Amino acid sequence: MLFKNISIDQLNQALELTNKKYAGNVEFKNIAQKSKNVITATLKVKSSRGKGAKLGVSGLMGYGTVKHTVSACWHVHGNFFESVFMVSPSAEITSLGKKITVHGGNWEDFNIGSIIHPVYASESCEC
Repeated sequence: MLFKNISIDQLNQALELTNKKYAGNVEFKNIAQKSKNVITATLKVKSSRGKGAKLGVSGLMGYGTVKHTVSACWHVHGNFFESVFMVSPSAEITSLGKKITVHGGNWEDFNIGSIIHPVYASESCEC
């Protein structure tokens, strides 16, 4: 994800707000200042069995058992983006090639499965 018009300190504040909903299980996998106004970051969870963990898609599509991953789920990202805008309303986020602002773009669900076995991002966790 790319963040503009926000500082790393403010992103950490947004993460603290988000963690209130996920029992402190969410953290940055990486976070880096790329230029004066651009920060890149990735979210993950500390425990794959804790709150906010994404489930593996193949198991949800019926291919084997459902696996827990350390990737942060769709809900974590949506709540984190809301927290970002609480901390910095002028922030801009680019995620999956789409622009998200305080005015819109958050909470857009999408298929992460296949055409035959659709699984939506919002369904790929235990939230």
